[in-house]
Amino acid sequence: MICADPCSQFKPTLITIQGTFIVIIAYFLGNAWANFLPRGDRLEAKWRAKGNQGTPPRWIKVVSFFNHRPFNLKEHSICKSRPSLKDFKT
Repeated sequence: MICADPCSQFKPTLITIQGTFIVIIAYFLGNAWANFLPRGDRLEAKWRAKGNQGTPPRWIKVVSFFNHRPFNLKEHSICKSRPSLKDFKT
């Protein structure tokens, strides 16, 4: 029998990811992110070493927003607590 509506045959698959797996992946991705991208504090230090004063340029502020220091325990704990928040129902 040929079905006229192909959407009626679609069956979604439920995929669950454990919090431990997310924390391990977040650790490696966070360290890679921190090592790959330039750090904003180092760029600002170089900028100030050249004799510049005042507020740093906008591009240094943007880089500082995305990578302001090495990946540490605080970011890692946020990665752990965020997936567990879905378990709380209001």
